[in-house]
Amino acid sequence: MMSSESIISPWFPEEKWVVEIKDILENDKEAKEVLVSIFEVPEPLRSVNPAAYAPQLLAFGPYHHFRPKLYQMQRFKVAAALKAQKDWLVVDFQQLVAEMEKQEVQIRSCYQKHLYFQANTLVWMMAIDGLSLLKVLDCCLYYYKNLPDSSERNPFAEFSERYTDLDMILRDMLMVENQIPMVVLKSIADKWPGSDNLQIFFEFCEALSPLQLACKPPASEIVKHKHLLDLFYQSICPTYDRNSSFPIEKEDEQQDSTMEIIATPDCSVFEVRFQQPHSSVMLD
Repeated sequence: MMSSESIISPWFPEEKWVVEIKDILENDKEAKEVLVSIFEVPEPLRSVNPAAYAPQLLAFGPYHHFRPKLYQMQRFKVAAALKAQKDWLVVDFQQLVAEMEKQEVQIRSCYQKHLYFQANTLVWMMAIDGLSLLKVLDCCLYYYKNLPDSSERNPFAEFSERYTDLDMILRDMLMVENQIPMVVLKSIADKWPGSDNLQIFFEFCEALSPLQLACKPPASEIVKHKHLLDLFYQSICPTYDRNSSFPIEKEDEQQDSTMEIIATPDCSVFEVRFQQPHSSVMLD
């Protein structure tokens, strides 16, 4: 008799496990190329405040996709995905899904939790959630850039007449269990004419960051990150060799100043120095 903690169940019988292991072995090289990058929050941490670690409005990816409370927003996501596909992509949904089928092993290997979904279900989920994430992100970015004082306007009016809480959506987009692998987002961007489409991710990070970010990375660097949250974290707290530093120039109409951040290798401690023409202040 199987333990209640076992993955073996009527929905995932032993025969299917054997098939999956054979697929992994046959695609061993491909599976190694993408390491686990989207983790479940540890139960001891989650139990302190479950709502702090779970999306409350929108689910992206397989961990929370079919939760009844969040599935109510499925039409919102499908509308966003359709708008993105029509406006941006040179392929239709079927062609995009067919392309993602080739990456199924890579997609599965990104997730810590075993994914019970059939291949067809998983790639359709990724196509819809990946496209809707991009469209929602684009709408949020446009809203912040062009209408910062218009609290009455619906940021998602392009594809939804329903007013949706922007802050809750932004919160859900940066949940660790709600991330979409960068391999999926890159696959979508490759079907989107233009050479710098992935810059939208960094611009989004810039808009939300509490600090001015050091530099704008090229698209070739953005795709090296695991997902949106990883890019956001690494942009604010990049990894440096010991004693490395980077300058951030701040424009000011009154006076010129430079902020320099000295980071330890693990980014656990920062020295922030503000230098001005006639005086300097050090904040540790």
